[in-house]
Amino acid sequence: MASAHFASTNGNYTDADSSTAASLTINQADAIIGVSGYTGIYDGNAHGATGSAAGVESPTPANLTALLHLGSSFTNVPGGTANWTFDGNTNYKPASGSVAIAITQANANITVNGYTGVYDGNAHGATGSAAGVESPTPANLTALLHLGSSFTNVPGGTANWTFDGNTNYKPASGSVAIAITQANANITVNGYTGILIVIVTNKWKSDQRPVLFTAVVIRQIITKIIITATFL
Repeated sequence: MASAHFASTNGNYTDADSSTAASLTINQADAIIGVSGYTGIYDGNAHGATGSAAGVESPTPANLTALLHLGSSFTNVPGGTANWTFDGNTNYKPASGSVAIAITQANANITVNGYTGVYDGNAHGATGSAAGVESPTPANLTALLHLGSSFTNVPGGTANWTFDGNTNYKPASGSVAIAITQANANITVNGYTGILIVIVTNKWKSDQRPVLFTAVVIRQIITKIIITATFL
């Protein structure tokens, strides 16, 4: 039953009421739905769609976000598609849609150090490590890091390192110097202590005395010294 009331503001007309058998149809409204995808670099966390839903009431729209389901979340590269749905209710139509969750590769935290030292007969090369960006516990990625050549002799060389990368991390590469300088040899020099040998070849008379020879110590190898003594 539909009814109407006429209220006259003109003295020439009287108020009136009327009614008739009728049905009034109110259709469901479309909720105001906003859903956004995600674009970002891999960080070890799950990412998905964000969004909200509101009614058409004015001045205070109904909060319909509880009826909105945002679909799957993704952690690893390349991400995926979040398929969202809105349940609807008596006054609002259901709805659905899709948004992209795009996750790109991160740069690993890579540390590679060269070497500087004195020759010691051992091989020396780069040292280093690689870790992820996850927090609070970064992934250990050192198994993907290759540190290049090692060097034993002077002057050393260049160690060309590479990082393989994986699904979530970009590959990388670089170079570090391996500098080996000359060592001091272990040198031992031994002197010599010996006796000066003097052989007198002259003969002397019984009333003569030979020249006095004093033995001296010298620091070199002496095989034989022959000295002829002269008598006065």
